[in-house]
Amino acid sequence: MSKDSSNQINTAIENANQAMQLGMMNEVKEIYKQLIIDCSDDPTFANIFAQISLQNNLLREGIFWLRKSLEIKTDQPNILINLGIALSEINEFSQALNCFDKAIKLDTNNVLAYFNQGLVYRRLNQFDSALNSYKNALKINPIYADALNGIGRIYHIKKKYDHAIEYYNKAIESQPNYAEVFYNKAMALDDLKEYLLAIDNYYQALKFKTDYCEACNNLANTLQVLKRYDEALASYDRAIQLKPDYHEPYNGKANTLQVLKRYDEALASYDRAIQLKPDYHEPYNGKANTLQVLKRYDEALASYDRAIQLKPDYHEPYNGKANTLQVLKRYDEALASYDRAIQLKPDSDNYIYGAYLHTKSLMCDWDDIDEKLNSLLKKIKNHEKASDTFQLLSLIDSPAIHKKAAEIWVNDNYISNNLLGWIKQYPQHQKIRLGYFSPDFREHAVSYLTAELFEIHDQSKFELYAFSFSANNQGDGMQQRIQKSFNYFIDVSKMSDQEVVVLARQHEIDIAIDLAGYTEGSRTNIFAYRAAPIQISYLGYLGTMGAPYMDYLIADKTIIPEELKQFYSEKILYLETYQCNDTKKQISSKLFTKEALGLPQEGFIFCSFNYSYKFNASIFDSWMHILSTVKKSVLWLFADNTFAEINLKKEARARGVDANRLIFAKKLPRDEYLARFKMADLFLDTHPYNAGTTASDALWAGLPIITFLGKSFASRMCGSILKSAHLSELVTESREAYEKLAIQLATNSRMLDLIKQKMIHIKETPLFNITIFTKNIEAEYLKIYQQNKK
Repeated sequence: MSKDSSNQINTAIENANQAMQLGMMNEVKEIYKQLIIDCSDDPTFANIFAQISLQNNLLREGIFWLRKSLEIKTDQPNILINLGIALSEINEFSQALNCFDKAIKLDTNNVLAYFNQGLVYRRLNQFDSALNSYKNALKINPIYADALNGIGRIYHIKKKYDHAIEYYNKAIESQPNYAEVFYNKAMALDDLKEYLLAIDNYYQALKFKTDYCEACNNLANTLQVLKRYDEALASYDRAIQLKPDYHEPYNGKANTLQVLKRYDEALASYDRAIQLKPDYHEPYNGKANTLQVLKRYDEALASYDRAIQLKPDYHEPYNGKANTLQVLKRYDEALASYDRAIQLKPDSDNYIYGAYLHTKSLMCDWDDIDEKLNSLLKKIKNHEKASDTFQLLSLIDSPAIHKKAAEIWVNDNYISNNLLGWIKQYPQHQKIRLGYFSPDFREHAVSYLTAELFEIHDQSKFELYAFSFSANNQGDGMQQRIQKSFNYFIDVSKMSDQEVVVLARQHEIDIAIDLAGYTEGSRTNIFAYRAAPIQISYLGYLGTMGAPYMDYLIADKTIIPEELKQFYSEKILYLETYQCNDTKKQISSKLFTKEALGLPQEGFIFCSFNYSYKFNASIFDSWMHILSTVKKSVLWLFADNTFAEINLKKEARARGVDANRLIFAKKLPRDEYLARFKMADLFLDTHPYNAGTTASDALWAGLPIITFLGKSFASRMCGSILKSAHLSELVTESREAYEKLAIQLATNSRMLDLIKQKMIHIKETPLFNITIFTKNIEAEYLKIYQQNKK
């Protein structure tokens, strides 16, 4: 090259640099195009032009000039690597791999070629090939942090978390300020549920990269898991501040706001996530969950459907949709939606199997239910999250399984939480402060039993606090009655669990009584935080909660005999009789006729007014045997859905019984419902989930009920009620004895008359002596309070 040519080239390069500084990119390109023509045997200018294009995100233009450079000079390994990287950016993976292979052949020690080859294999989900490429890079440079991080990512994807963390640690050792590795390590620790260590690593990532938006978002997700909600919200807000158009923190923030019952804010945050990324499926699912809580069911279903439309293989909205359809009693659609969720994720860990079987039970659809129940039980025995605990009570009579399921449930959803600190032992108050916590201070079975207990508590010894999870309803007569019984009736329906606990501690509640357990509307997290030094489970949930923070469970010796105590994690507070009863309940004076109720004028009338999910094939076999033996008898049932009526009639016909012998009662106002019992002759209890409030209602109205004892709490409850009513002769020990007794009472009028004569004095028995019951439970409260003071 002559001196003049060299000067011309230098001048052209200088002009190009000046034009670039002024942002005159078209002029820059024209200068380099001319240089490429003038120096056709030198790839330098093609390479520079390619880099300018790539830096301005003009990928295809950059690829063109890289290829032009390689036409001029083929043996350029670094240009081949750059071309491979650019090709992978436009998803031309096979061509990219070809470039890396050529680069490696030209330079077998080129660590960048192996590393980028590994990146492409990872994007192709060819993880073993990716591992091989990364390890080849490490043979050349054993402390190459990018390759160590890459291997960690592969092991992370393969769920070999310990190996992943080993390589992340090596990468950090090689490059201590490598923010991305700390971030990746934190995510692996999250997957291992090592949440505190994960948080430490997210903070390390943010230390070295203060604008690391993704780290802020994932840190917030982990803080939410630990129920550190205020910190989580602050971290989501920081992520949003760093990147206002980043959709994920809006979704995470909305999830946290939902937990805190800040529903309007949650919906606004979901909507913002959707606005930023309209094809993002997760906020539609979260929004639907919030709408369901708000009982805006049609909107919830529409939002679930939108999530499904965006991601048809996303199982969560099918599950949520099914739950909503179940509430709406659209059980057939609910089953179909559960089925689809299970198909999409057979190893689902969201308790869907129990929900599925519970829905079938509500419909009295018992086809293949035993097979599916066996599968569910195997999952529970393998510590899998197959069913919530309440749904199991009507499916199996096994206190061991109930305890196992409760422990799985509580460890997954309601672990002990010391965020508010260990609760202090309060100085002795002038009166013991009792806190009753419930969603059911309203027209509900729990209140039908407890209303008078609250009214006659000894307020010279106890100060009464009600923490109501359901909003005040001035039109609810039971709620208005109960409100008058308490010194303090507090609506906490819009408060977060943490806020409720803070409030309970401010009031220095000595004993907290949970009247809900794991039933609808319960808020177990309140007790996980510790609302009081002593916490008791009573009445609402019939079994162990499996939670270390529930100190006591109230029962009697019939419900939990000594040999079954091993299946309860709580200490047992034994009362003479388990169930309290309101003796002020009024029976309507309305006179029913058999004709109006659809009952035959002649023949024996058996009834069972429990909810349909308590019916099962086994107990129905017994009932049909009884009907077949007792001629002209009928079975009067309560079915609140047409699916149950249709299926029960089908099941009767399958057992050789005329379906017309099944008669279905409808829902009535409570006083009329009590009066209606008088039209039946004998109540047949369900098993394994007995009648509870319904049993004492029947007895109060003068209708005898028979049962047989099982092993679980729910299967011994009616036996407890009958023994407390001095009717032990109506409690049997087996299904066969139960059938025999039912037939005897139906065919031996003298035997039944003797029972009914005895029941004339039933309101004088311990079952309905609320004064004695209250003194007994208060004595237990005093005893454990004094024990706790020592």
